[in-house]
Amino acid sequence: MVQTVEILLDSSILIEHSKGTKRELMIEMLNHSATRLYYETTVVSEYLYHFLGFHGEKAPRTLKENKRISEILTEHDVKKLFSLFSQLTTNIPRVDEVLRFMESYNLLSNDAIILAHCKSARMRFVASYDSDFVIPCERGSITLIDSFEAFQKIVSIWYPRPALHRSWISTHL
Repeated sequence: MVQTVEILLDSSILIEHSKGTKRELMIEMLNHSATRLYYETTVVSEYLYHFLGFHGEKAPRTLKENKRISEILTEHDVKKLFSLFSQLTTNIPRVDEVLRFMESYNLLSNDAIILAHCKSARMRFVASYDSDFVIPCERGSITLIDSFEAFQKIVSIWYPRPALHRSWISTHL
């Protein structure tokens, strides 16, 4: 029986991919037949904030004041990206767990929410380029995937067969 490697995505993975940098990890995670990728609402918020700034070439607040948000979202299909993943909607973390992450690891609220959600949903893996995730993951029960090599190591343990390629992913993202 094939085990599924369930991975919670941090916004940094989506942001870097959308900017055209550090694309290899997300493409490989999508290509691998044994992975299931998730996002949660904090990740959506962070991603959209950066997305607006990147594609609008101005601060998101300025884009709002200039009433350009709809224009940018119409020009770029954000739903297409999120349709590749599942939304994590169960086991929303309690406030005390979020605060514990903030206090224990000196995290800002969004990072604490993401890690607390990962923990409360019993997700074993989080993919992120954010170095703030390193220590909490090392000390907790969450494995950080921050590179292509880290991902390959995990899937070789969980699913030792070669990945199945879906070449359309790399050409359509």
